[in-house]
Amino acid sequence: MVGQHLLLPHTALRRDPTDSATIGLIADRIGNRLDQLDLLHALSEADARATGPGVWSPWRAHVIADLVHHVAAALAPDIPHEPKTSAAVKSQGSAGSNEPRPTQADDGSLRVVLRPDLDGFEVAVDSVDQAGLLSQIAGVLALHQLEIRQAAVSSVGGHVHDVFAVRPLFGRPPEPSLLAADLRSSMTGTLPLAERLTARERAYPRVTRVAQPTEVIWYDDAAAEATVVEVRATDRAGLLYWLTSVFEEVGIDVISARVETFGADAIDVFYLPVDATRTDQVRRRLSGMLQAAAEGP
Repeated sequence: MVGQHLLLPHTALRRDPTDSATIGLIADRIGNRLDQLDLLHALSEADARATGPGVWSPWRAHVIADLVHHVAAALAPDIPHEPKTSAAVKSQGSAGSNEPRPTQADDGSLRVVLRPDLDGFEVAVDSVDQAGLLSQIAGVLALHQLEIRQAAVSSVGGHVHDVFAVRPLFGRPPEPSLLAADLRSSMTGTLPLAERLTARERAYPRVTRVAQPTEVIWYDDAAAEATVVEVRATDRAGLLYWLTSVFEEVGIDVISARVETFGADAIDVFYLPVDATRTDQVRRRLSGMLQAAAEGP
């Protein structure tokens, strides 16, 4: 069991917790035992806390608890299972009356919520799905200089619920109403995100550093009804926007996504329709486009 201490965090941060292949992977590794699942959950938290004070963040606690909840529900469907809240999340909710409260903008069709987090902020977006929406959200966040540290993206029944853990590069984040206004402009085509982000990148060049080679890895058996592509790259401003713009350009919908940043490196994982990504020719083309998008001008 000790040797599996990274199984839950790695899976929760890089795979869709609702996918039966993800659930089956965890269940198989723990011998389909609920007691082993609880033990592994506790071990994952203890290991992260021992590694450093910022490793067990509220975001990490949340996504791991969500994965554990789905696995537990599959192992024992007749037993009610409530997601377990870790001490990190509990302490955030009871930190005191002086803590800033969530703020939101909601017009009925688009809802943007900004919540303070122990190590930054969480931005949640709920909307009716449309082509390229993930790219537009990522672009608006980048435009407002919000660095995306992690993200969990999902679309069910034509409705999108995307959650981003962000850190402002300068000062405080913008009001949700401003994010929502720019997102609406982007959705209607009146905000030229690519042009604005390119101009900003030229005006403020990246700090020169040794970049890791970009890797694009395809997985056929990581999801029950999707193809998974994983992009490992050196992080850059607007990375998620540029990567998802590739899928928008070729007309491929992103079913769900997981994003994580480790210092200067990023791992972005996308679930794509199987039929749209079946051939080697399509994958070679996408791999080249994703690599170019990750590395930038």
